[in-house]
Amino acid sequence: SVFRQRLQAFRWLERVPRDARVRFREGIIEIIPEQLGQRLSVAGSCQNLLQACQASLTDSSHPNGSCAIRFSLALEPVMPRITREVLQPIEAVVASYTTRFPGYQVNRNHNIRLAAAALDGRILLPGERLSYNEAVGERTLKQGFRLAPIIIHGQKRLGVGGGICQVSSTLFNAALLADLKIVRRVNHSIPVPYVPLGRDATVSDTGLDLVIENTLPHPVALSVEVGRSHLTVRVLGKPIQGRKVVLHTRRLRSSPIRVALWRLVYQEGRLIRHEHVATSTYRPWDQE
Repeated sequence: SVFRQRLQAFRWLERVPRDARVRFREGIIEIIPEQLGQRLSVAGSCQNLLQACQASLTDSSHPNGSCAIRFSLALEPVMPRITREVLQPIEAVVASYTTRFPGYQVNRNHNIRLAAAALDGRILLPGERLSYNEAVGERTLKQGFRLAPIIIHGQKRLGVGGGICQVSSTLFNAALLADLKIVRRVNHSIPVPYVPLGRDATVSDTGLDLVIENTLPHPVALSVEVGRSHLTVRVLGKPIQGRKVVLHTRRLRSSPIRVALWRLVYQEGRLIRHEHVATSTYRPWDQE
C-alpha cells in the first residue's frame, strides 16, 4: 500500500536487538545484558493515523475541512534471541585447552588471531551446533587473512589463512573435554606439532569443517584467548559436580600412521561412558 511505502522513509527509527553476551576476563565471567530492538508497526501506525483523522473531523477550528494531520508512528519491541536470564547457568569454566606456537611467525599468528576473534564469545544453546567454517568465514585476503604455511596433500605450501587449523584443533580438544558432541571432524594428512596425534582437526574453504553440538542441558559460551605464543580455548558453562573427562589415544599402525581416539567420561570416579571419537590416518611426517 501507499501508506506502507511511505513508512519506509522512517526505517531509520528501527533498531536491531542485541543478544546478551558472555565475557571472560582475568578468570571472571561477566554476563552482559541484552538490548531490545524496535521496528515500525504498520498496523499501529495506521491506527494512529485513523484516530488523528477522526479527531480532525470533529475539530471545529478548521471550517474549510482542510488541515495538516499529525500522528505518531508506532514502534513495537523486538526481542533478542538470547537474554541474560538464558545465560544465567553459565558460571564457570567447564573445560579448556591450550596450544603453543612460535611468536615470530607474524602472518600465521595474525591469522590465528582473526580466527580466534571470530569464535570468542560464541554461544551455543542446548541442541545448537557450531560450524567452524561458518563462524570464521571465508579465508581471503579481502577478509584480512594473510599468506602463511598450510598443508595440502601431505605437503606444506603457502596459502591464505595458514594457521587457522591450530585454532580449530584447539577448539576440538576443548569441546571434547567439555563433553560436547563432535558432529564432524577431519584429521590432517600429516601430523601437526601443536597437538598429539589423533587430536587435530583440519578445516578448509573447500568443505572440510569442524562441527560441534551442545548436547548439555545448559548453554555454553566460548572464550578464546591469544597470547604472544599460546592459544587457549575455554568452554564456559555449568560444570557437573564430580564429572571428569579423559582423552586417550592409541597408535594402531606405524606405516601409514593410524591412531584411535577415545573419550572416557567419569562420574565420581566411576566410568560412565567409553566413546570412540575417531580413527585418524597420517602420511609419514618429514619435519625438514
